[in-house]
Amino acid sequence: MRTEANRKEQIIRAARLLFSRKRYDRVLMDEIAKMAGCAKGTMYLYFKTKEELYLELLLQDSAHLQQIVSHLSSEVKEPWEAIKKIISAFLKFLERHQAFFILWHHADLHLYDKKQRTYLHQQHLNMVNIISKVIAKGIKEKKIRKGNPHFYAKTLLGMLFTAVTPGTKLTPKTTALLFNLFAYGLKNEGEKSGLRRLSAT
Repeated sequence: MRTEANRKEQIIRAARLLFSRKRYDRVLMDEIAKMAGCAKGTMYLYFKTKEELYLELLLQDSAHLQQIVSHLSSEVKEPWEAIKKIISAFLKFLERHQAFFILWHHADLHLYDKKQRTYLHQQHLNMVNIISKVIAKGIKEKKIRKGNPHFYAKTLLGMLFTAVTPGTKLTPKTTALLFNLFAYGLKNEGEKSGLRRLSAT
């Protein structure tokens, strides 16, 4: 017999699959329940609305991505190397989690509750803060030009989210291109930064 946690996860997996295949307004709670193998009434015990379920998917995947970025930022001490690894990990995550990519880009259209949008925005801000600390370290070490690390981090995330579209097949060249576009705009030309152009091979 499935546990409560397993049943909830089954619902989430079914919803993630359907939301990635169809427009939000075309996905019915009945469909999700059928794919999850449970009664519609059972599903409402866990999620009161489709919007609530949608938010849960975003928060789960966002937390997973944040964990990856946080780990890299603390484990890799050299700022540029950390940024390179974060870019690579971020792109791989988006490629493997197409549903998250699609849901994230349409979040403002489907999350009508202000508290929900604020909560999701906070998740994004947490990611910005993690990356901005890496950049601030690079500025302190004079490897990155002086500036607002928070703005630099938001710029990097913006590049990553807009560079990949659903169905995109990523290659090492994609990572190299994005790293070079970002890094060579921020390299401190006045100091020996130790930065080397990233090869696609």
